[in-house]
Amino acid sequence: MPILTHWKHYKKDETHMKEFMGKLSVRLAVDEKDKPTVEACSDILQKVVRQRKYLLKKKYFTDIPANQVRTTSPVSSLTDDQWLELMQMWSTAKAKATAAKYRLNRAKVRHHQKTGSRSYIPHLYAYRQKNKDREVDAVEMFKVCHTSDKTGMTDEVKETVSTMENMLAQPAQDMETARSSTEIVSKVLTQNSAASTFLKNAGIETSVSKSVASAAREAQLREQLQAEKERADHLQEELDTLKKKAADTEESMARTQEEVRRTQQEMEEFRKKQEANDLILQRILGLKSGTGP
Repeated sequence: MPILTHWKHYKKDETHMKEFMGKLSVRLAVDEKDKPTVEACSDILQKVVRQRKYLLKKKYFTDIPANQVRTTSPVSSLTDDQWLELMQMWSTAKAKATAAKYRLNRAKVRHHQKTGSRSYIPHLYAYRQKNKDREVDAVEMFKVCHTSDKTGMTDEVKETVSTMENMLAQPAQDMETARSSTEIVSKVLTQNSAASTFLKNAGIETSVSKSVASAAREAQLREQLQAEKERADHLQEELDTLKKKAADTEESMARTQEEVRRTQQEMEEFRKKQEANDLILQRILGLKSGTGP
């Protein structure tokens, strides 16, 4: 599978998606006519491409002197032209600014994911399959997703897990029921960062996340209603302006019609006077001709 500069190129050329789904169908039952299945495969392919692009950049481009960067493709799945296009994209000012922003954000992360190339959900699914005989709580899930097979847990993760386990072991005080492991994980993580997404990304929904989602949805609806109201007010203003222009036009037309009527009346009166004058002139001329020498 080639690594292209933008996802829109994969959407434009459907052969890439068909090839990917064909490889998946060898191991899984994939219905290429089922829309949700196609969308899921598209999402998987997009993540695979993003990950491979990141690894290529990290290994063959980032922090490598310009005179040492390869001018030919470093992998067989990528042509030389495709590799050059990627390097040109990474060299733009916009791409460099985005990369710097991502590095800054990664530096702020306290709990780095240790699930390898897998996301939380498939990693936890595999872990649950190995532990079918018992229930795996949210604290253990957090620990599993942030423990490396080679290096174990970082000091930050150890501290967080210790806090979670201590809270889980404490008896409930002034509460009808003890806190669930999910609520404890949510509470500890939100203390460190209000924007923690572990539970959401791991497919674990809490009452807190539901209320937050509900509040976010309510805020979104309020914004939409406000936008609709502002649009309605704007349309009303335009309508009032058009009505005023139409009224001004009608008034102007009425004045014009009145002026035309007066002008026509004046012309009729002038015509009658002209006819009377012509008649008088004819009589005068007739009298003169009757008194000749």
